[in-house]
Amino acid sequence: MSMRTSYVKQRAGQMRRHFLEQGAVVLQRPALMKALECLIRFFLGGTLAGAEIFGGHAPFGLAFVAASGAGLSGLSALLGVSFCSLLFMGFTRGLKYVAASVLIFSVAFSFYDTRIYKKPFFMPLIAGAMTLCTGFVYLSDGGFFTPETVFFATEVLLAGGCAYFYKIAISPGSLEMEESRELRQTVSMLILIMGILVALATVTLPAGISLGRLAATLAVLVAAARGGIGMGSATGISAGLAMDLAGGGTPFYSVAYAFSGLITGVVSRQGKAFASIAFVLAGALTMVWAMEESLRLPLLYESMIAAGIFLLLPEEMLRKWDVLFQTETSDERPAAKARELAARRLEQSAAAFRELYEAIGTSFAPRSNDNDAAVIFDRTASRICRKCALASVCWEKDYVTTFNALNDAVGPMLKRRRGTPEDFPKHFSSRCLYFTRFLAAANEELTAFLYRRQFGNRLRESRRAVCLQYADLSGILSETAAEIGGDMSFEPRAEKSLQLRLKGMGIKGRAMVFLEPTGRLRAEIEGKDLEPLLKNTADLEEALGVPLEAPRLQKGELWQRLILLEAEPLRAEVAVESARKRGEAISGDCAAHFKNDDGTLYLLLSDGMGSGEGAARESAMTLRLMERFLRAGIEPEPALKTLNSALSLRGDEASCNTVDLMKIGLFSGDASVYKFGAAPTYVRKGGRVSRITCSAMPAGALGSGASPDVTRLRLGAGDWVILASDGLSDGAQDEWVRSLVASWEGEDPGELARCLLERAQASGTNEDDRTVLALRLENRPRKAAG
Repeated sequence: MSMRTSYVKQRAGQMRRHFLEQGAVVLQRPALMKALECLIRFFLGGTLAGAEIFGGHAPFGLAFVAASGAGLSGLSALLGVSFCSLLFMGFTRGLKYVAASVLIFSVAFSFYDTRIYKKPFFMPLIAGAMTLCTGFVYLSDGGFFTPETVFFATEVLLAGGCAYFYKIAISPGSLEMEESRELRQTVSMLILIMGILVALATVTLPAGISLGRLAATLAVLVAAARGGIGMGSATGISAGLAMDLAGGGTPFYSVAYAFSGLITGVVSRQGKAFASIAFVLAGALTMVWAMEESLRLPLLYESMIAAGIFLLLPEEMLRKWDVLFQTETSDERPAAKARELAARRLEQSAAAFRELYEAIGTSFAPRSNDNDAAVIFDRTASRICRKCALASVCWEKDYVTTFNALNDAVGPMLKRRRGTPEDFPKHFSSRCLYFTRFLAAANEELTAFLYRRQFGNRLRESRRAVCLQYADLSGILSETAAEIGGDMSFEPRAEKSLQLRLKGMGIKGRAMVFLEPTGRLRAEIEGKDLEPLLKNTADLEEALGVPLEAPRLQKGELWQRLILLEAEPLRAEVAVESARKRGEAISGDCAAHFKNDDGTLYLLLSDGMGSGEGAARESAMTLRLMERFLRAGIEPEPALKTLNSALSLRGDEASCNTVDLMKIGLFSGDASVYKFGAAPTYVRKGGRVSRITCSAMPAGALGSGASPDVTRLRLGAGDWVILASDGLSDGAQDEWVRSLVASWEGEDPGELARCLLERAQASGTNEDDRTVLALRLENRPRKAAG
């Protein structure tokens, strides 16, 4: 009975909040609510027992007893069905339904604690079976091959089918959470209402007006005026079918109500007056179709009365009913199509960049012979030997001797980067008429050759860096395309709950709720005058069912957007402390930390080469670029590779910076450490301290294509992380750092960071800029209930 007790308490709490919002009397006792629920089930069961179809069959009361189950709720439904069956049908015919109701309740009571009872199809099967058993005796008296057999089979099917849907309608909290539950609950409630309307159809007022038909007519008008053509037509068909079953005749009301709903839905945006007039005119037109003359005037009267009631209904009440007529997928298809198109275009762009990378990478071959050392003497000979009298002897007759002599000289010249007379054989230098000029020209060409080689190497490196950046950009675009093209997990139930809460607070706005790829719930509310919601975080948390961070309000000229993010289960406390090198006015280190909307925390530390203002400028630029990449949603590894390629293109030593980056998921505790030439990172879990080192060179030192060192780990509440620049220790002698972190008993990261700096400065070793970034994780405290 614990599940049923918790359900009653939940329903009691919901009614209490409803009464608070409406300003009415508040009921606070669960026992009173339980008594009220039993009373409602008694009258509802009795009402459904009076819903007869086909001139004497009443399966709806039996279905309600099966849906109510065991306990006081089922007993109340049983008493209501039995009492009204005997009252309205007489003893002989009513006894059949009393017997079937008792059998259904007995089975529910007997199997209540078993697994099979919790199966969704168990009680509907019992309802159909008991209806078959009790009705079979009555059917056998009149024969089996009559039209009554068809009506009886329909009664059995309706008893079982309605039991299934009634269970969903009256006990939504006992069912599993699933995406289709919202639609099933709405349909089930509609089926229950149609059964009530069938019962009320027999209650007649003066002038032949039926109370059931009047309620059905009003329902069609409200649905069409507030929900449009589709909702009006669907409600019209459903209500008309119920009235036709009650009358046992031709499907006249199905056509009449569907036509009225269709016409009213066409003018639904013109206001209540236009909708009411259109509904009455449609009713007057369908009155002509009535085959029985006795139905014509009552149909017109019912349409006019329903229109009058609709005009008198307050707008505030109608706005609260609007959520029942909203179609949840109306704007999801265009949005999904837009995401699909954007993802396809991004993937095409990524493929284009990949093809560009492959095409350019194969076309950067060195030019013919311009980088060959032989070109030094070719160009020297064209300048000096062209007018020499011995040119034909040296370069034609004795070409082999001249070639060997210059070939012997080119090696020492390249090694020394300058030629001397001793580099040439005696037979060549003594015979050359202009040797001094030849040697000077050769040295000039050698210098030009070395410059060309250096320039060519730099050019090839730059081209390679550009190609690799195209490849990195292609990877980034592919990841973005996969993320955009992925199915977004919308939360329609939470969205509807939030929308209802907004309407109850009198705030006009459109809510959207979905799960991010990390599993974090995100809600956005767009509208006007959303400032009051900033003070009602508790109500928003109750509507969404999760704890929330402080809401963020974005304002435009004509709109406002409130962003609600689920609070992470882990909370991080971060502190940064630094000390500059003696004699310097500014530290060359730079540290930062920030959190993205997806609940990912980033810690960054960069140490610029050298110290002072130049190093500070470089390290700040490195962190600024990395932060921009990471906030844009780019993963750390491709972002670091792109940064490394960009720094290598600058070509100076000052552009080489160490990069220490840590990524922590505050929902899962998964963490990754990325390092480019950075000092060790210290992680304390429990009383044990581990050390994460790095073998990669600083960013920009090895040119394009270099990758950072990556270490992955899992963190939890109570863990500590220390990121430090190389000024804290020399890396090899850091036992004191690990010992201090392991024995630390405080809870303030700033105090630990200051203690590490003071200890390092007191040692007087490894004088440099020092920066310490300390982090402690803890569980986010839960807000007190009530």
